Amino acid sequence: MKRKLVSVLLAALALAALPLAAPHSANATGASPEAGRPPAVVKVSDLSQDATALAYWTPARMRAAAAADEAAAPGTAGSGPNSPGSGSSGSGGVAPGQGPPLFDVYSIGKLFIHRSHHGDFSCTAVTVSGGRRNNLAATAAHCLKDHNGPLARATYVPGYFNGTEPVGQFPLRGYALPNQYDPYNPGKHDAGFMYFGQNCCGKNLGDVSNQNGIRFHDNPNQTVALAGYGNAQGNSQRLSDCTGIQAYSDPDDRTRIATNCLLGPGASGGPLLIPSSGNHRYDILISVNHGTTHSGNRQVGPLFGTQEKAAFDQAVADSANF
Repeated sequence: MKRKLVSVLLAALALAALPLAAPHSANATGASPEAGRPPAVVKVSDLSQDATALAYWTPARMRAAAAADEAAAPGTAGSGPNSPGSGSSGSGGVAPGQGPPLFDVYSIGKLFIHRSHHGDFSCTAVTVSGGRRNNLAATAAHCLKDHNGPLARATYVPGYFNGTEPVGQFPLRGYALPNQYDPYNPGKHDAGFMYFGQNCCGKNLGDVSNQNGIRFHDNPNQTVALAGYGNAQGNSQRLSDCTGIQAYSDPDDRTRIATNCLLGPGASGGPLLIPSSGNHRYDILISVNHGTTHSGNRQVGPLFGTQEKAAFDQAVADSANF
């Protein structure tokens, strides 16, 4: 009996002498394992479902679709008065202008989303270059993934105006999100990259508008154009913009870019564009609109970096394989 007790005590002492295991939240270099995870990829539909999506989105449904940032529940993307896309010129920001656009209006449009048991929603989206079929666009990640469950019958309407679709609808096939995007805390990496099927007439996005370039790790302190279907001026059925406004690094989060332009609910996913070299037109995408800060006086979005580049590259790869 004594011999058994001694054996047990020796085994316990040996275990106690072993080094403690490192926490699973960090690797040997101290970096979070999240950084090495691939982007989140979601397939929405295929060719057999395109007709259903195109038929569902009638002009009446488009006009009635609620802004996704207004419809979100408390505690998630879009909650409260400081939600993504909210704000007004009275809260210390700048109201959209009325001048002629210095970007291709057919490269920006509305993304329409139906969620089973939750209804119809809309966000702003922007066409970007890339992919074998020239069929890519970007929007805010919270427009694609939030607490309301999977989306269905989603379509993109470039150049949308008051229920009209001047170059047709493009059914959403799939999308990729940064792996560090959190739908329950969407302030960081709130960007998604989508790929689409053809419109009713066999055209790809690149066939009907200019494709905006895209840039990563850019300087936040520069002149930009911010555009979106916000209702700051009481009409989310037309595109509004602040062009030639100064952008800067968000003092609350240096991974984000900020402006004092407040477009209103519905503008989530709208582009922050800069001019390409030697060009007076704004045609390079460096961010998409997340929403306003808690102070309500500036609109922010992720300054595209490593996380967004990985998601974009994934969308490019997937767009060639459907």
